[in-house]
Amino acid sequence: MVLRGLSGLCRAAQAAYRHSHRRRRLSNSNDLLLPPKHP
Repeated sequence: MVLRGLSGLCRAAQAAYRHSHRRRRLSNSNDLLLPPKHP
């Protein structure tokens, strides 16, 4: 059960990271509205 939870979290994190990365690449206009997450 623990392994399942960890794998689920990892998958969710990867999906979110990929989605945010794609969104940033597609349109840089979002950077103007949203503050940069990474320094």
